[in-house]
Amino acid sequence: MAENDSTTLKEKDSNKSTKRTPNYFKLLQEIDNTLKLLTDSNSSHLVTRETSHVSEIEEILHYVNINLDEIIDKMTDQKRAMSLITVFNIVIRMCTIDEIDFVISLKSFQSMIRKALNKLEIIAQKEPGNYKVYAGDMLDSILMNLAEDNLMQTCFERLCLNQNKSIKSNILGNLFFLLKSNPALYYLDSIENDEEKEENIDYNELIAKYMECASSHSFMVNLRSVYEFGKNYHPVISSMLKFIDKYVTDGNNENSSMPLEIITQTLSILWSLSDKIVLVPLFAELGCAKKSIQWIATNCFAFHIKTLGDAIFSIVHNLSRDKTGLTQLRNEKAFEVLMKYKQLVEEQNDEDLKLSYGMALISVTVSDEQPEENKEFIIWVSRTLYGLCKITIYEDDLRYNGCHLSELLELLHQAFANTYVVKDILSSESNDEVKPVAFFAQCLLSIYGALLDKEVDDLEKRAAKYLLKILLQISNYHDYHKELTEINQFCVIIEGLSKRPKQDDAKRIWSNLQGEISSNQLKKEKSSMIYISYDRSDEKFCESFIGELRKRTSIPVWVDFEHVESWDDMWEYVLPVIQSATVIIPILSTAYGENTDKFQEVSYAIGTSKSQDKSKKLIAVTTEPDFSFNRAWMEDLIGEHNLVPFDNNTDNVVFKVCAQIIHSKKPLMKCFPRITKRS
Repeated sequence: MAENDSTTLKEKDSNKSTKRTPNYFKLLQEIDNTLKLLTDSNSSHLVTRETSHVSEIEEILHYVNINLDEIIDKMTDQKRAMSLITVFNIVIRMCTIDEIDFVISLKSFQSMIRKALNKLEIIAQKEPGNYKVYAGDMLDSILMNLAEDNLMQTCFERLCLNQNKSIKSNILGNLFFLLKSNPALYYLDSIENDEEKEENIDYNELIAKYMECASSHSFMVNLRSVYEFGKNYHPVISSMLKFIDKYVTDGNNENSSMPLEIITQTLSILWSLSDKIVLVPLFAELGCAKKSIQWIATNCFAFHIKTLGDAIFSIVHNLSRDKTGLTQLRNEKAFEVLMKYKQLVEEQNDEDLKLSYGMALISVTVSDEQPEENKEFIIWVSRTLYGLCKITIYEDDLRYNGCHLSELLELLHQAFANTYVVKDILSSESNDEVKPVAFFAQCLLSIYGALLDKEVDDLEKRAAKYLLKILLQISNYHDYHKELTEINQFCVIIEGLSKRPKQDDAKRIWSNLQGEISSNQLKKEKSSMIYISYDRSDEKFCESFIGELRKRTSIPVWVDFEHVESWDDMWEYVLPVIQSATVIIPILSTAYGENTDKFQEVSYAIGTSKSQDKSKKLIAVTTEPDFSFNRAWMEDLIGEHNLVPFDNNTDNVVFKVCAQIIHSKKPLMKCFPRITKRS
């Protein structure tokens, strides 16, 4: 650094080669002076006549160039990176107000940009691990710069105006090219002094580089304060959404002069940030779910699907991981909109695009009823997800190719709602030493501690949670739960988890693994009982139904909200009731089909009926007009047997149910033959 940091900058003199004391903060002040000069002057005068401002700007840039290397090289990597980002921030501000690109056209400016980006690239290559540590600080610096004075909106307004202007011919050519290993930074060849090869960068290109730098940091960043992020950068995210919306919904965008790279890098930032589950409510609040589906429905998206598709499909998937985001996507009929692109996606012959599309499709599915021609695609996506799980589980951070294990498991859990997917994955023959059922069990053994550690990473906890849900789905199938019982260590862990509070899925798995009900449990049955199975969203209907039912029958009725608090482990209370109940009444709705716990309640009732050699009755009541089975498991188990359809008159519905209880002679097992036979 300088021998005397407090030395006052010497007065400017006519000799521009005079070297002032190199000091980083003074260097920043000098760059910042160009902002004032451009603000104080009419920019058009700068190119029409010599002014004092022209010479001052050139002198400032000359000073920066001769001192930048010396100052930056003496800093630590972290300080160096932050310093260069600060330079980049000032440059973007400077160029945004320089409407005719006077400063950008100066050779000294071009040289400064080359040096700054070259230094950033060197830092990232030298210590990539440390670079990730302070990526958050670098992203904060960029976003704060864009948020201040609404700079981002000003940038985007200028970009939109440029669509109606001809772009200068001196666009950056071979000066920068993207490093595949680090998409934020650029390798600068040693061509600075070769004037024949040098080309100038224009405003659009500079913004593209800036947004790409932010995109890389947003991918690596770990958020420290969600509240602070939302408070500080709400306008920035909003401006990004409006910018993309304007571009994508513009009918003339196929011929737009605005570089598509700026759009893709802006989308990449949104993609990376929406991947942070805690930020999804912010995106939902800004209407990102609605906008993303509207983008997909445009001609622009279809025209540029290979460029825009991966990011937008991934944003849809990211938003679906939050209940609010998923609700908004379904309100926009996301599944129907996505299905229109199936053929076009497959025609692109792009495996990454195909996978991101498939992940989005599975995440917004509202029904398991898939036409035969779609099953092959869903199976391909599920197999790919399973293959990625087998790689990701061995990564130190449980991430591979941008996906966290929790994402893959969550999607597999949703795909496993389809019986044909379960059978394809679990019954597949391969050369792998570990079979699929054993693989999922071993995965749980490696990360189940996340369920017990309050300090563990939320994503790791989420991965363990969905592993349990997948294992619960597996244990519900007689063909596969036997394989689980043969893995002794797995059984020990599940039994241990089942005895802990708030481990309802583990309790359900353990009850499946225990096999036949003991004779002591059978003796506990003293009289008939009706068990009501319902989804929480249908609780009001359930209360009304039970009130009328008790008026017409003396058989005791058991429903959880009368006996169990909503935060308790339900299965611990429900299990013995299902065992002893003589009548099971599932109250069917779309929400009921979405609730995988209800699958186990019904299938367990059937299993206990078989093991006890007794005839339970199952009478299903629908709560919606023109109800249809939206999930394959519900149709397989319940079908159309003993089904009482929706009736606005609850009294009529109860009358029909009571008639079924009295007159139905069909035992439960005979009503549902599909659940017991192997297919």
